[in-house]
Amino acid sequence: MKKIKFILFIVICMMTISASVISKEITDEMPDISAKGYVLMDANTRRILVSKNEDSKYFPASTTKILTAIIVLENVKDLKTKITIGKDPTLVEPSSINLAQGEIIDIESLLYATLLQSANDAAEALGEYVGGSKEGFSKLMNEKAIDIGCKKSNFVNASGLHDENHYTTPKDLANILSYVVKNQEFLKISKTKSYIIENTNLHNERKLQNQIEYDNSNDDKTYYDKAICGKTGYTDEASYTYAGASKLEDKILVVSFLSDEKNNFHKYKKPIFEYGFKILKNEAVAKLTYFLNSTTAPFY
Repeated sequence: MKKIKFILFIVICMMTISASVISKEITDEMPDISAKGYVLMDANTRRILVSKNEDSKYFPASTTKILTAIIVLENVKDLKTKITIGKDPTLVEPSSINLAQGEIIDIESLLYATLLQSANDAAEALGEYVGGSKEGFSKLMNEKAIDIGCKKSNFVNASGLHDENHYTTPKDLANILSYVVKNQEFLKISKTKSYIIENTNLHNERKLQNQIEYDNSNDDKTYYDKAICGKTGYTDEASYTYAGASKLEDKILVVSFLSDEKNNFHKYKKPIFEYGFKILKNEAVAKLTYFLNSTTAPFY
């Protein structure tokens, strides 16, 4: 018995030292973030680990498409369903895949175009189909956002093109992504490196390329092996925006960065995820140490 207690004592001491080291690393490694508003959130608990201006309103730009995609995925049973493109989606500003009025194309291809290429015309076409109209889809977006737990957001279009009444907060955007990462189809599409849209009645084959780097073959310094999804955005009014998620074992962290005039999220997204995982590891060590201390009888 004394030997077992001694071993537990040594384990506790080692864990306490480890927790101290991790705590110092956390203090030393918090990256300098240039976004005006941001949140680092534990997706499993919705607990905010780090934030700045978490409830301030900003324009989300194309990070809007995260919400658009999940609404489509939850409302369309067969992604191979083909739809005919109306006039309005073809009139939106780039980026686009040059959809033509009367073009017949499947929902799945439009989803890949929305998330990989950030195509505004594809997002608006999906919104028009699922919601019946631009206004109908915006109603679905706001209802879904409230269901997810968003408090200070309002969405008026599927693409994220600028509108004074189209806004979110770092906390709301992180809540949306925390919900969305539970959808395996969304994750599969988001992490696809490239995708071919086959010939349609009005367009030749299109090749889509993911705008987020998931392949380290080019020794890309922004590559992060724990990343599971990400979406960028930009308009003149919104500046640069980003929302992404990373996974380590059973832990999933999400980040949202809004209004970054320096476009620096490529530099600090990896450090802040590592920072968050160290926080969770430090907490796990502390909880286990407390448990062992509270269940171990004193030495005699």
